Amino acid sequence: MNQPTGETVSRDRLNMIIGIVTAFVAFGVYLKTVAPSISFWDCGEFVATSICFGIPHPPGSAVFILFGRIFSLIPFADDLAYRVNLISALSSAGAVLVGYLIVTRIITRWQRPGADFWQRLAVYGGGIIGALCMGFNRTFWTNAVEAEVYGLTTLVSMLIIYLLVVWSEKHESTSSDKLLVLASYLAILGIGIHMSAFLVMPAGFIFIALVDRRLRVDIRYWISVLAISCIMTSLNWFLIGTGLWLVISIIAFLSKYRSRLWALSAALAFAALLGFSVQTYIPVLSSHDPGLDMNNPDNWKQFTGFVERDQYGQENMFLRMLHRRGELSNQFGDFPHMGFWGYFKEQYSQPGILYTLLLLIGLFGIYYVLKKDMRVGVFMLLLVLAGTVGLTLYMNFADGTQIQPGTMLDRLEVRDRDYFWTPGFAMFGLCIGLGFAALYTGVRDKLASMKMGDGAVQSASSVMSVLILLPGLAIAHNYRACDRTYDTMPYDYAYNSLNSCAKNSVLFTAGDNDTFPLWALQYGLGIRRDVHIVNLSLLDVDWYALQMKTDLEALDTLITLDTAQIETVETTYRGNTFPLPRESFYDPIRKETRKLVPFQDETGRVIRTAIQLIEHIILNNQWRHEIYFANLPPSETAFNLREKCERVGLVYRITKESLNGAVNVEETERLIREVYQFRNLDNPTYYRDETGTGMVLSAAQKYLDCYNGLLAEGDSTRALDIFLRMEKSFPEFWEHVMLRPTVDSLFGLEGKTPEEYYDDYLEFVNQLLKYAPNSYFYYQYKGIILQAMERHEEAIRNFEIAYEIMPVSSLTYRSLMSAYISQGRFAEAVKISREFSFLNPLDESAKRILNAYGNMQSTGGP
Repeated sequence: MNQPTGETVSRDRLNMIIGIVTAFVAFGVYLKTVAPSISFWDCGEFVATSICFGIPHPPGSAVFILFGRIFSLIPFADDLAYRVNLISALSSAGAVLVGYLIVTRIITRWQRPGADFWQRLAVYGGGIIGALCMGFNRTFWTNAVEAEVYGLTTLVSMLIIYLLVVWSEKHESTSSDKLLVLASYLAILGIGIHMSAFLVMPAGFIFIALVDRRLRVDIRYWISVLAISCIMTSLNWFLIGTGLWLVISIIAFLSKYRSRLWALSAALAFAALLGFSVQTYIPVLSSHDPGLDMNNPDNWKQFTGFVERDQYGQENMFLRMLHRRGELSNQFGDFPHMGFWGYFKEQYSQPGILYTLLLLIGLFGIYYVLKKDMRVGVFMLLLVLAGTVGLTLYMNFADGTQIQPGTMLDRLEVRDRDYFWTPGFAMFGLCIGLGFAALYTGVRDKLASMKMGDGAVQSASSVMSVLILLPGLAIAHNYRACDRTYDTMPYDYAYNSLNSCAKNSVLFTAGDNDTFPLWALQYGLGIRRDVHIVNLSLLDVDWYALQMKTDLEALDTLITLDTAQIETVETTYRGNTFPLPRESFYDPIRKETRKLVPFQDETGRVIRTAIQLIEHIILNNQWRHEIYFANLPPSETAFNLREKCERVGLVYRITKESLNGAVNVEETERLIREVYQFRNLDNPTYYRDETGTGMVLSAAQKYLDCYNGLLAEGDSTRALDIFLRMEKSFPEFWEHVMLRPTVDSLFGLEGKTPEEYYDDYLEFVNQLLKYAPNSYFYYQYKGIILQAMERHEEAIRNFEIAYEIMPVSSLTYRSLMSAYISQGRFAEAVKISREFSFLNPLDESAKRILNAYGNMQSTGGP
């Protein structure tokens, strides 16, 4: 096999121009589809901490936050969140460029010198296809248009791969060592963006050993590998091991052993430490108490736990792999929120023949590279396996079948986890480009060997070149799912929630999506900073409780506990170590003195630290400031908060009277008329994911509650106005369609027949399904309307599709089960109840159905 060095590609100006144009195409599409402001999940937190220069959740994404801070200061757009979003678009386009260069470099290695244009077309075509299949796979594209870390992480990973491929061509030269040193620096620097940046290194270490026998047999290389790799298990071991190895290498080099390998060992260790050094600003920044300071890592112990992600559990991820948190068939298969194949089959085109073709082309690309250059082939294969099979085993996502009662650990993943496979999807995209080049080259060589003549070979080449359009499949399939042009729901939700609250109030939130977007508006965009947000999922830990103690001082000190009564220290009791506060506090509700730790009350319920602090804040508030909850208040408090609350728009307000969650009609109507904004929801082409669709349903329900409240008060004029606003703002909300004939009759409106309203609604939902074909919500809505039209078989089919998409949802299960029973299909109801009970072992409804109908042998009824 011919072994060109790759210098042909380096000197090929046309190759670089094509690579830049390819990256610009990707960037243009990203720019067209980028989110206009904040997005759900971690994006809101990254926007907030970038703009206020704070510290996000562990391990901090220190490098991304630095870039975010810089971009937020450049005045190229009014919305600061949009500025941060462009980091993802630019870095993702950069990754596309480097991906193109990787593919073309590899293809050139198997080409003969002096290739003509038609032969070089394999290089250019393969590079374009590989880079764009990577850039427009669904997961990568989604992350390229939001304030997420994966675009920048992939750019770093691609740079490392490119450096190693170039090094492999020059490894005998002393000057090539600097490429390894730069790769070492980038690998550890990349961890400051996301841990997955280091994922390329195990394959990289093996590739280096395969290429260079000198390094393969030298213990110094393997000690360097071991020292650097400690970053994945222990920060202290990494710093001690790498630092010690640096000192040893420098001493050995400066003495009589002035060898190249000692110099390389020292340089690799130094580069790794230098790469990590960027994260040392985190404790310095934390000591200045920024607005958002997750985990408060202002000392070495806190900083170490922060980097090692102790907040998410002490168990080592490698040890956690030994006990599976879900069925392997679900982890590798097509299962909601966490099944690898379910995401992989949607990446590059619509599932079917074309997707199978792309899959085979990608696999053939790996095979062909293995055949032509075993070492590079092994490198690419290991990268693909690490980013797909390896991550599936390592992440060990929970499917809910192993849920632990009480702790609720190992419940189904709360959101789609496709982003964890970003490295694997990106690498396989590059392999599709390699597969094109392999097919193209193979067909040309076969025709040439058959002496078909230059004309026939060139004609076949022209036909094969049409495959350059393969990335168009990914663009066409993924455009709507990745287009965030009209994605204003996260901003609107946060804006409406904050403005539901009175001035200088407290708002308790529960999780990511009712907290991060609100932080983004407050700390990033300066909206309603007077509302003091308290996140209940964080309030159980001492550092956050102490931060809230300081934050709430602006409201006349709502947390009066001393620091020593909140801050925990490791305490050993009977051989076990627990975090306990140094001092006790007096609980006036239960009239006892104890530590601020979880405990069981007389009913056996566990009273979390957060619950005790809610009680403490409410007691100290003495009705001076309004207190709200973003969701239904917890039931564990001693104050029966679910009785002592009322609904005010999107939030719940704590009241003196027992209102049992009744709607405050006057205030909710004012908010709907004067404050709330829900933009773009009447546009069926605007893609809503599961989170967005669920929030639309929740918001629409608040409008309906207000309508019913006004109707109960006898104010028909205002009630009708709210109903029409609901209908306009939330056209996908099925309940207004069911009510519309009654509204027409009640208010004397000239409307349509129920069937016409239903048909119009079904047409609208079908439009939604064109752009969100995997939305179980929309099939559920269709089923409900079809049931109302007494088209029961069609309704059941839609309920079945919804259940197939989301078999762990109690909503989809109960709808389908009820439909089966209403039609006398008891055996099918039993069948899905058994499935649902296995997937949701704590759900009681399925057990009741099995008890009632479990002995049925047919659909003939009990």
